[in-house]
Amino acid sequence: MSTSRRKNNEQLVAERTERLMTDTRFQTLRTPRARIALAVAMIALFVAIPAAWILLGSIAGVVAVLVGIVVWWMLRMSVRLVADLPEEYLDERQSTLRNRSYVDA
Repeated sequence: MSTSRRKNNEQLVAERTERLMTDTRFQTLRTPRARIALAVAMIALFVAIPAAWILLGSIAGVVAVLVGIVVWWMLRMSVRLVADLPEEYLDERQSTLRNRSYVDA
C-alpha cells in the first residue's frame, strides 16, 4: 500500500473514530441497564430465531432474523464499536476494559 493511501486511510479512521466517540445520539443505549437488556435480548434471539423458523415458517424466521440484526446493531452502538478500534484511539480506561473483556471471554 502506498504511503499516501495509508495516510488517507489513517485520517479516515481518525475522523470516523472522533465522530463515533463524540456522538450522543445513542446515549440511552449506553447505560448499564440498557446494555444488559440488549445482551439478554440477543441471547433470547439466538433461541427464538431457529424456533421461529422451524415452528412458524420462513416468514417468521426472516422477521426474527431482521429483529436480531437490529438488536445486534443497537448492541454495537451501545459499546461504540470499541472492540474494533485501533489501540491508539482508545484512552487508558477503554483499553483496560477492552483487554479485561477479552481475557474474561
